[in-house]
Amino acid sequence: MREEDQSLPMGGRPSGMTNEAKPRRGTVQPENSISLTLKKGLSLLSLFDSDHPEWTFTELWKQAGLSRPTAFRLVRTLEEAGYLHLDAQKGTYHLGVAILRGIYLMLAPSELVRIAHPFMQQLEKETTETVILAVLVDDQAVLADRVLTSRPFKPDNPVGLAMPDLANVHTRIFMAYGPEKRRSETLSQTLTPRTAYTVTDPQLLAAELDKIRREGVAVGEQEWNIGMCAAGAPVFDAAGEVRASLAVVAPVERFGPGEKAALIKAVKRTAQEISLALGHRS
Repeated sequence: MREEDQSLPMGGRPSGMTNEAKPRRGTVQPENSISLTLKKGLSLLSLFDSDHPEWTFTELWKQAGLSRPTAFRLVRTLEEAGYLHLDAQKGTYHLGVAILRGIYLMLAPSELVRIAHPFMQQLEKETTETVILAVLVDDQAVLADRVLTSRPFKPDNPVGLAMPDLANVHTRIFMAYGPEKRRSETLSQTLTPRTAYTVTDPQLLAAELDKIRREGVAVGEQEWNIGMCAAGAPVFDAAGEVRASLAVVAPVERFGPGEKAALIKAVKRTAQEISLALGHRS
């Protein structure tokens, strides 16, 4: 049906439709192409579960009962939108960051959040600034939990927000402690500045990642949003891997040298306390 055919004149009946031609109550109307396409896309996503966390493309289109061209278009669209992610090395798809953001909202508080949240509340009381916990999903930092400051300044960083580039302390922490290949691939990408303060030079960023790894803290000053600064530290699990990043966010007016040093000290100590609660031992 063309778009212009869908418009209704006054009275709600398409022009030229008689009483006999009007659909009777209870009759099932044919699905339009948009809803049918949506249903097919959702059928692909519904194939992923705990028993089938990943599929090859061939497995997907056969399991969904779709034609290969239709499945190809849908998978490409879902991948571009972030609902599917292709593991190039294995040649398999798994759920992407767009759908996982919703999962974090649905499952919160997760075990990590359950353990970390009381420490975050204490850190907010100590610093009177917003505290944020992030995890890594498909090379993107995704906010898993937060405790907002009681002060008027409240950063607009909701749970589920993805922070995909190096203009934030969370992603820098994950890249600093992550595999060398992932770090090299990230640094080789063309980086678009978010603000006038965003560092995009690969050599400067590489030096910054080395510094984070060496000192155990990341600092960002107005690189993600104008007027917003942050100090962050890694949270380790029992296996010694970085499980999350913890950050304190403050306005630039409260991020002078003395205040910055105090926030760094507080966030490093709290990150270590959460790491211990997760079973990490230095």
